[in-house]
Amino acid sequence: MKQNAPATSASSHTTLDLFRDVQHLHPNMRFCGEPPDALLTLPEELIRYLLALLSGAPQPAPQVHSDEWTKLITILKAHWVLPLVYWHAGHVPKKMRPPREVMDTLRGSFQWSRIRTLYMERQLQQLTSAFREAGVRMIVLKGPALARMVYPDTALRAGSDLDILVHPKEMTRSKEILSQLGYTCDARKFGTDVEALSHHEEFTSSQHGQQFRSIELHWKLIRIGLLQESDVDNLFDNAVQVSADSSTFEALNPVDALIHRALNNAFMHDGDMRLIWIYDILMLAQSLKEPKEWLLLQNRCVAWQARLAVEVALTLARSWYGLRLPDAYANFSTWPAPSAEELDAWNLITLRRKRLDFMIGAHLPHGASFLENVWLTIRLIVPPRTVVVKLYPVRHPWLFPLSYIRRWSRWINKMQT
Repeated sequence: MKQNAPATSASSHTTLDLFRDVQHLHPNMRFCGEPPDALLTLPEELIRYLLALLSGAPQPAPQVHSDEWTKLITILKAHWVLPLVYWHAGHVPKKMRPPREVMDTLRGSFQWSRIRTLYMERQLQQLTSAFREAGVRMIVLKGPALARMVYPDTALRAGSDLDILVHPKEMTRSKEILSQLGYTCDARKFGTDVEALSHHEEFTSSQHGQQFRSIELHWKLIRIGLLQESDVDNLFDNAVQVSADSSTFEALNPVDALIHRALNNAFMHDGDMRLIWIYDILMLAQSLKEPKEWLLLQNRCVAWQARLAVEVALTLARSWYGLRLPDAYANFSTWPAPSAEELDAWNLITLRRKRLDFMIGAHLPHGASFLENVWLTIRLIVPPRTVVVKLYPVRHPWLFPLSYIRRWSRWINKMQT
């Protein structure tokens, strides 16, 4: 497929051109924000400066109006990279830093992230101790795990919640453990008729206020996607030990973590992409050992039917952050080809926001019978009340029909954008 030049290289392409190159691979890819792709409304020189700073190839700060810097900060809040921008800016000469008032704002964001990270450490310690005492293995996913695996400072990747994966056979016991710790789940999915359409349940704690983050208890990695030969047993067999300040936990190994991040970027968050998720790919790719882990990545992404998702993820990291792939793996045409099943499903999934039948088909599990798919389609359109009210809260229980209306309106709006 088409290759992209690094965003920081000398090129006549604008950042908008570079993003359109990625959209050639994934037509539905959009950045988060209101409006969508708000990042691309910034002045070109300001985007170039930001990407150069985050890529480790800093350049002098552009001479733009203070309003543009304010707009940049506002937009970047949604991308979860303000602490990261501050960290990079603190490691370059002063002439290459943003204006002082911007640095003050960035510093405040970094300090707040540091506080959140400390609370996350305490929460992680409580969870790992409780699960270990109960003899239940859990894998910490996404931000909290990546912060300790590949980031130079945990405050750079605080995460919005805490995702953990357990074996499906341990879901009931895991929910009991969380209940004993004071967590509650308002919308049950596992063991119900919507289990096949879901991949996690959300637990919150009223005992710890906002200090502790919500927990997403996963029994599988992703709810939209393709048939995965790599089952949960395989993920646990290949998990790695990660040491935090006050505890040790298990996490996906770097190869599996990169594929998981790529799948989430391509299928779960393609309509609201954040810069921090692309940076995750950059950090994970740079951590892979050549040639062993790169060969493993090639083989496992095909086995997971995530070959195209990985290509999109690496292309984004290369285009926006100047990721340099090892020479032997820089040309995706030399990688193992995706299967015919993956190619068919890729079109279904990446275009699901354009057609309702594609959107429904992307959620249906592989191998389900016709009658099962009929019932799951009904449940997808009309989920259980507890599930839809959790996603779209209303002030009074009797107003629950508004939750369904908001859900359907959101679908329609997504297909129109």
